[in-house]
Amino acid sequence: MDVYTRDYTYLGTIQRVIPGKVEPPEPLITDGAGQSSSFNGELRGPVPTLTLGNRGPLTQSVDAGYATAPDSRHLLGDGSMLVTHWWGLRGRYTIPLALI
Repeated sequence: MDVYTRDYTYLGTIQRVIPGKVEPPEPLITDGAGQSSSFNGELRGPVPTLTLGNRGPLTQSVDAGYATAPDSRHLLGDGSMLVTHWWGLRGRYTIPLALI
């Protein structure tokens, strides 16, 4: 993938992503967060879609943490990426991921 600066100066291509120290993610939902209504609005709508296969109402509930479960991707933490120009012959940059 090509890398450019904010002012569209070409730096090179990404050669490698270097993982760094990973801090455990903070919970996105606080313990005090709860359902604001006492009924399921999906079932009261003009055309309930849960019976048609829409899993959204189940995954976006309080019990499911509003669908905020982490996925299977590898966290890179405070790592960096190595960017080079002309296969590493010109311009070699190590860019912290925090700057992206």
